[in-house]
Amino acid sequence: MFRRGALASVLTLGSLWACGIDATGRLAAAGADDEGDVGAELEAGTRPEPGAPGDGSAGDAASQNQPSPSNVPPALVDPDAGDAKGVVAIDTTALTIDFGSGLAAPPSGVKLVHTNVGANVVAVLSVGKLDVDGPLEVKGTHALVVLAAGDVRIDGVIHAEAKGTTPGPGGSGPSSGAGKGGDGFKDGASSSDCGGGGAGHRTAGGKGGPAGNAAGGSGGISYATALVGGSGGGAGALVLCNNVGGAGGGAIQIFSRTSVRVSANGGIHAGGGGGRLGCGGGSSAGGGGSGGFVLVEAPSIEVRGTIAANGGGGGGGGYYAGLEYPGEDGEDGALGAQQANGGAGGGGAEYKGGRGGSSAGAPEDAPTGALNGAGGGGATGRILLRTRGTAIDVAGGVISPAPATDTTL
Repeated sequence: MFRRGALASVLTLGSLWACGIDATGRLAAAGADDEGDVGAELEAGTRPEPGAPGDGSAGDAASQNQPSPSNVPPALVDPDAGDAKGVVAIDTTALTIDFGSGLAAPPSGVKLVHTNVGANVVAVLSVGKLDVDGPLEVKGTHALVVLAAGDVRIDGVIHAEAKGTTPGPGGSGPSSGAGKGGDGFKDGASSSDCGGGGAGHRTAGGKGGPAGNAAGGSGGISYATALVGGSGGGAGALVLCNNVGGAGGGAIQIFSRTSVRVSANGGIHAGGGGGRLGCGGGSSAGGGGSGGFVLVEAPSIEVRGTIAANGGGGGGGGYYAGLEYPGEDGEDGALGAQQANGGAGGGGAEYKGGRGGSSAGAPEDAPTGALNGAGGGGATGRILLRTRGTAIDVAGGVISPAPATDTTL
């Protein structure tokens, strides 16, 4: 059980459960879901002891009963920080921010710094209030943590998703990451090539398509690490046409000391990328990348829009019979509940890539029977929602996969 102010190297939130939605559209703890998920691990090594200055406990009158963010030092929440509105892009590597006139150093009153979470570097944006009133593109190699002393209003989409073979912030590239899909390989007894496996995250990824007498690339394993995004799908065998796996979705944490509201037009997108096609010269395809990591923390959370960390679809295998029949790329993970489709195959249904995982279904293995295997589907990522003593209002909203929830912020 999570205790505010407890020191530990890594904290597993056993109190985080898959959601159940009651008649009012509120999320409530409902026990472990059918995938056995009880929430990702949160880094707690920077939390102060109870009663220490700035820990928000009764021992500090100035911050009494103030909620504290997971993973990063609470002192990074700045009550005097300036408000931020009209942000269109953030670069987590260069520590620059764009308010519509190009990426530049943050303005006075807004802080954007690097800090360590475990073995990883993340970018931390400290603001007063945050209003996202249009698309906000988050780019760079590091995960993003937003710390707001006031309200967070999301009326546009925060984009932290992978795009094909380009990872989201804090995500991994093709054939890399903790849950990377296995690369396909060539059947030495024939000219057949196996497809790459889909990347794992919340669950294992889908298996790549077998070919000849050889098995396809293995699906990536599941893992749970704070502020680590999705992993990359495995490459198809005999890389002739960049037939690599899709990249992993990004990682983002949004904390507010008051409230977070995602409007009907708003969203947080951390989907995985689709696997690349097998070319018509006769090559197999790459597996889908897995969805990323989304953590939202505030005393009150309302979701009318969409929060998604879905897996990418596997690429379709190529076929050669005198003429070249290439497959198609798998779809990137969607901002919604639907599964990303696998790419169409060059030689029929057995060459089609596996669908990526979402709340609508698990990542699919690529089919059998092809001379050049398709890619397996990427797994979903992880979504965690933490409030203080109140249920999470999701009436009319979409969250995919089902989030883990906790009310002990």
